[in-house]
Amino acid sequence: MHIYRVLFICSSMLLLLLVSGTQRVVWALPPGEPTVIMVEHYELPYPGILPNHPLYPLKLVRDRMLDFLIRDPVKRINFYVLMADKRLNMGVYLTDEKEYVLAEETVSKGEKYLVRAIDALYEATEAGRDLPPDMTDRITVSSAKHQFVITQIRDKSPEKVHAGYGASLSTAAENSKRIGEFGK
Repeated sequence: MHIYRVLFICSSMLLLLLVSGTQRVVWALPPGEPTVIMVEHYELPYPGILPNHPLYPLKLVRDRMLDFLIRDPVKRINFYVLMADKRLNMGVYLTDEKEYVLAEETVSKGEKYLVRAIDALYEATEAGRDLPPDMTDRITVSSAKHQFVITQIRDKSPEKVHAGYGASLSTAAENSKRIGEFGK
């Protein structure tokens, strides 16, 4: 009886992993062109299950499995940016639900994903990997959107979480600085 339960859980996790694929984003900017950061046009992905949902731990397990299984550096960078953007949008939804502390914690975790994306970008470059020319532009726009949205969320939130959002804003500013220095 116990073996059937373990098999059921493992097959459910595998099915969940197979059903939930990652998104592929294609950007159409010619390399070398000056870009204007238009954060209003950068859409955040739908966050799916929020952290206050009982099935959220399954989503975390799925995300960790995907993180472990992705070996291509470019796909891993895209995955980290996607996770950062999803966590930011989760913060927006949680703020709308008046879950201010949970929203701040979730946004903070999203900023850490963006740090991981930039770290992976530097590691891929040091390893001699060819990166798409729009990769830094995507991270730059994402970081600018993070600063914009975090400021909006902070203004809607009570004073008790402003310090946490301040830390997230400083992390986002550091991310923008690091991505701006990339390739120089």
